[in-house]
Amino acid sequence: MSIASDESAARAYLRALAGAPERVADSVLSTEQRFVAVAARWTKRTGIDRRTLAALGVPKKVLDRAGIVQPPIGLLVRQHYSRKPFDVATLARRACVSEGSVRRTIADDETTGVIQRAPSDGRATSWHVVTR
Repeated sequence: MSIASDESAARAYLRALAGAPERVADSVLSTEQRFVAVAARWTKRTGIDRRTLAALGVPKKVLDRAGIVQPPIGLLVRQHYSRKPFDVATLARRACVSEGSVRRTIADDETTGVIQRAPSDGRATSWHVVTR
């Protein structure tokens, strides 16, 4: 399928799910199969994740059949590491996860030497990626 076709199938399903189908013939049941067929490619390309689709009302069983999995929380957090200092609140906001999840990931990565505490300026504790 083409990118445009994937986009059309995904949007048709989500619009039907929201109760605003583009065509009268578009129902959740009639668009679900096409959505399942294209959703994994579409989400990878658009960056829309499982949590977002679930919040829009896509049932878990549909997400499972489409092969859309939620990345591990540690991966979501690590995507926002940088050589510049970062803090727990910033990572939590950027990764859309709880501060507790960020703290667990930081503790693991500090122990393994992936990150280290940045020099403190008296404000919140910050870390940065260890350069090798």
